[in-house]
Amino acid sequence: MDHRPRRVRRRPLPLPAGVGEPQTRSAAAPPIYLGAWSAAGVRRIGRRADGWLAVVEVPGGVRIDVLNAQRRAIDEAAGAAGRDPAGIRTHVRINVKAGTPAGQVGDAVKLLRDNGYHDAFVDMLYAVVGTDDQLDWVQRLLAVDA
Repeated sequence: MDHRPRRVRRRPLPLPAGVGEPQTRSAAAPPIYLGAWSAAGVRRIGRRADGWLAVVEVPGGVRIDVLNAQRRAIDEAAGAAGRDPAGIRTHVRINVKAGTPAGQVGDAVKLLRDNGYHDAFVDMLYAVVGTDDQLDWVQRLLAVDA
């Protein structure tokens, strides 16, 4: 294969004059939430993101100490970048394993809420199959005294 540089002769495309400066996001833009496990990724959330997408697993994976340590790292990175850490929201995704009773997920939601994590998303992808089963499962979850 010949890797020597080649000259391509084409008619230039007319481009309008423009400024190459990056544009800032408008106030109406949707917030950017990031998820991360690595130390570098967690610090990036503090420096740049509008929110953090934390993840826990039920049963067995709600580690408040780990969530708190990650949140502290986010807050420290935000402060070092001149940002208000309180402006970085947290949403916790709860991955539900197959066969997990709704009550266990309700307990996880309570544990998160009691420790300052008020916004959660329950992902039932592996917990149930079919729309009717999902709706039944959600009704059981909503009946839990959360």
